[in-house]
Parts: sequence; structure tokens; C-alpha cells
Amino acid sequence: FDLMSSHRMIFIIPALIILALNPAGAAAQSNILWLQDFTGDMVIGNDTYRYEFATVDGNDCKVEFRESVTDKKGSVESRSWIFYLSDIDPEGINFRTRGKYVETTLETRNSQKFITCYEDGALDEYTDEVSLRMTEVDVTRKLIDLLKSHIGSCTETETSWDDRDAAFGWLTENIGKAVDGDVLWEQQFSRGAKPYLARLSSRSVDAKGNEQAFEYLFDLSDINPASVKLEVSGKSLAVAVPVRDGKDYIEVNGPAGREYTDELMIHADDIEMARQTVN
Repeated sequence: FDLMSSHRMIFIIPALIILALNPAGAAAQSNILWLQDFTGDMVIGNDTYRYEFATVDGNDCKVEFRESVTDKKGSVESRSWIFYLSDIDPEGINFRTRGKYVETTLETRNSQKFITCYEDGALDEYTDEVSLRMTEVDVTRKLIDLLKSHIGSCTETETSWDDRDAAFGWLTENIGKAVDGDVLWEQQFSRGAKPYLARLSSRSVDAKGNEQAFEYLFDLSDINPASVKLEVSGKSLAVAVPVRDGKDYIEVNGPAGREYTDELMIHADDIEMARQTVN
């Protein structure tokens, strides 16, 4: 078994932006002017639809789409989605006619569940798509053209390092505690015994006080960045970090002793943190 893959690696990790999971706690928002033409009331069957579009955290490329649906009795249901335009695959935007309305679907690149969805102001799920309804095909085509144009101009800000010191610094500062249901995770990155090795110490404690501890040792250059993916189970978040070609190059020391595996999991309770780790 050889962990000594010592070739030079470029580490690309986007700049960290903290997101409160409650949209009301986000920074002041402003309406998106280029989407104002799509904010009027639309009657679809017995319901009235209305959309509002706003930027989030003062970032023109981070947006919230809000949908309110009022039925004939006056009851209102609301949904909203917060996401980065740069995460949307412009080639995946499509529309379908469905009886009395036209449905537009936006999908994330690589089906990553980077979109936070709320129902009536409460966190509902993390998803990989957003669907909007319009009443006219021409209006829908205009919407899609505008979305594709602005997605193309939203190149996310990335911080790039060509040395391990900077990468270790980011991992050490930004990967830490996370709560997953009734389980508290404490995670810490540090250097391994060799300059090209990384160590992840991961400890979990559940509500009954049951504790487990694992230590992962690996070479960052063995990781396949194209396959790093956000795993979502209900409202729980974790980032799956696989080894290239599925090789068991990650050493694990835990309750069962020393083992080797082809993947490690980084737990998160913040979609922003999870997204930045994946990217």
C-alpha cells in the first residue's frame, strides 16, 4: 500500500461565504431588475401565481426566487429557493407546456443539491432543481434567454493555491463542528507525518452520549475532485470525498482498528460550507 503520491497539485477552493439557513436572517436583499417583467400576477386554473426575484447577501449571482400561490378561497402558499446562478447548468434549462401553463425547469450542474428550498418560510429540503410556471411560451422563452445570459456572466469568485500550505490552512479554518440530527460531529484537519499527507480527525457523540472516533490519513492528490459530491439525506448534509479510480488509499483508524477505504465523509450543517467544500 503506497500513500506517497507526491506530484504537485493545484488546490482550488472558492472563497467562503456564510449563509444563515433562515432566509429572513440573510443580508438585505434587493429586487433583480432584469427579472421584473416576470413578477406580475398570473391566473392558472383556480390559482393566482406571483413571483419575486431578489439578490442575496449583496451578491448579484446569489439569488432567491419566491413563489406565492393564492387559491380561490384566498389561502396562500409560499415557496422560495436560494441558490447561485453559477451552479445552474444553462444547457439544462428547458420548458414544457402542461395544459394551462408552461413550466420552466432549472437544474444544477452535475445534479448537485446546492439549492435550498423553503416552504412558508421554513426549511423544506435541499434540491437540484427549481421549477417556475408561466402562462405564455414567448414569455417563457424570454425568461430562459435572460437566465442563460446572466448564468454565463456569473463566474464565481475562486481562491486558488498552488501549494499545500494554503490548502491545509483553508481546511483547518473552515472544517469543524457540525450537527446532524441528534449527533454532534467534531472534525479537524491537520498535517500527516509526511508533508504530502493530510489527517482528518472525526469524532461523533449522539444524544445518549455514545461516542465514536475515526482518524483518516490520505494524500490530497489522490482525491478525485470531479467526483466530490454533496450527499443529502432529508435535511442532513455531508460531502463525499472519493479516491481516484476507487482505490483504497485512505487509511482509517477507528473502533475496528486500522482499515483502508476509498472514500471519506465530511459532515456539515450549513449548505454554504458544504457547497464550498464540494467546489
